[in-house]
Amino acid sequence: PGRPVRRRAPLPLAATVTTTWAALVSFLPTMVIVGFASAVDSSGEPVSRVLRVGLAGWLLVHGVPLRTGLGPIGLIPLAVTTFAAWRVLRAGVHTARAIGARRERSIWRTLAAGLGVGVVYGIIGAGTAMAARLPGMSVSVPRAGLTLALFGLVFGQVGAAVEAGVAVRAARALPLV
Repeated sequence: PGRPVRRRAPLPLAATVTTTWAALVSFLPTMVIVGFASAVDSSGEPVSRVLRVGLAGWLLVHGVPLRTGLGPIGLIPLAVTTFAAWRVLRAGVHTARAIGARRERSIWRTLAAGLGVGVVYGIIGAGTAMAARLPGMSVSVPRAGLTLALFGLVFGQVGAAVEAGVAVRAARALPLV
């Protein structure tokens, strides 16, 4: 007799699934570049070492500097950074959609979706920094966690706001100048 009640995904689950997928998809181009460089170099490095260098490269994409025996590396590959930002933005869109931010028309659900993406991305960043350690190369775990949390918060929030229609509602509420 009434409209069926739609069940929404819990925020922690939605943010974890969408953000982890964004991280994996944005990691692939970095790993392809590092794997190709390793194959061309033909140094015979073990796969685990190449994977760790790829993880460190993925953190570099987000602006986390690497410390090596030759000195720090801080030059960010912007093309891959743009791809990562787009994937995190899409994670914000999908998280907001999963928790019903558009239907509820609540700014709080939108903010929660962006915050959820930021928290999960920060945790992924800290874990990646721990996994990327090699003799002669290190990454600051707190810096990686905070940098990726901020990256995830900003782009996840933009995606959630787009999905929830916040920008459109704000534009309609503003008087014409």
